[in-house]
Amino acid sequence: MPAETPSSLLRDAAVRLLLPSAVLVAVNVVVGRTVAGSASLRDRETAAILRLQRHRTPARDRLAKLVSNAADVPASVLHGLVAATALGLGTRNPRGAALPAVALVIETATYLGAGAVVDRPRPEVPRLDHEQPTSSFPSGHLGATVALMVVYARLARGVHSPTLRALAGSGCLVWPSLLAWARVHTGMHYPSDVLAGAVNGVAAGLLAWNYLGGDGCFGGDGSAGAGSAGSNGAVTLRVGKTRRPKSGAIPSETSTVRPAAMSS
Repeated sequence: MPAETPSSLLRDAAVRLLLPSAVLVAVNVVVGRTVAGSASLRDRETAAILRLQRHRTPARDRLAKLVSNAADVPASVLHGLVAATALGLGTRNPRGAALPAVALVIETATYLGAGAVVDRPRPEVPRLDHEQPTSSFPSGHLGATVALMVVYARLARGVHSPTLRALAGSGCLVWPSLLAWARVHTGMHYPSDVLAGAVNGVAAGLLAWNYLGGDGCFGGDGSAGAGSAGSNGAVTLRVGKTRRPKSGAIPSETSTVRPAAMSS
């Protein structure tokens, strides 16, 4: 396999990361401008938000604001940094540790780039959250959260315990769903905004995983092990001392094993 050079790394990043991200932004712009320009869709979505808000209670309002604030940009960035640090310390694999950060960068670039062009106003309904100057389309809160959940869900496949694996996978579905409800309940987004944010998050998470070779970093099932891993996720262990073999002697053996899965 030829050695990687700076130019080949840049070319690989352009083809497998920058170009797909640019396409994702362009799709968001086209869809966002279409959605934002439809008065009938705006009226139907506004009516749907108002119907949801008719069922407001103090407890639901508190829950919606709590969930919404927990997914603010500073919280998402901190969340991603903690996850990257934990992965780095636990696996000693820099590419694997970068997965949450790269997923967040892709999603944030998509959200800011598309939002600047679409510039959809926030719904004209009572709002429970603090005002934000960014576009309503797409939802950056949901996009960032889903991007992280995609990475976590792939990692959860390497957990040995079926119970913990199921709990982790369920959490990766329940939390974004709760956030989607909260962003609409608080009047900060139209339903189409959170739908677009969810799609962006899935795309960002998968782009990051595929570009950084998540299956190679952690194994095809998301598992990780100690030691230095090759590009295919294997770890080479040397058995016995390394010394010059005598004539006719069998050299010291090496064995290649797959990393052990993360313990529960």
